Amino acid sequence: MLEAADLLFEEFKNKKEIVSATNTLQLSARTVTRRIEVIAENLEAELADDMENCIFFSLQMDESTDVTNISQFA
Repeated sequence: MLEAADLLFEEFKNKKEIVSATNTLQLSARTVTRRIEVIAENLEAELADDMENCIFFSLQMDESTDVTNISQFA
């Protein structure tokens, strides 16, 4: 992450602060797992709220053929 931050924010005026903040992130396996769980719960709640408030919605389906000429439905 530090190498990526160093390259991504190369032209930013506050690059040192960004890299420093990246360096202090807690990225243990448990921390990452917990953050992903929180993000998933948030997305699920947002989707439920959107579905509750929508009047109409559409479904998009696709059918293609794989290399063995078998139809695949998505």
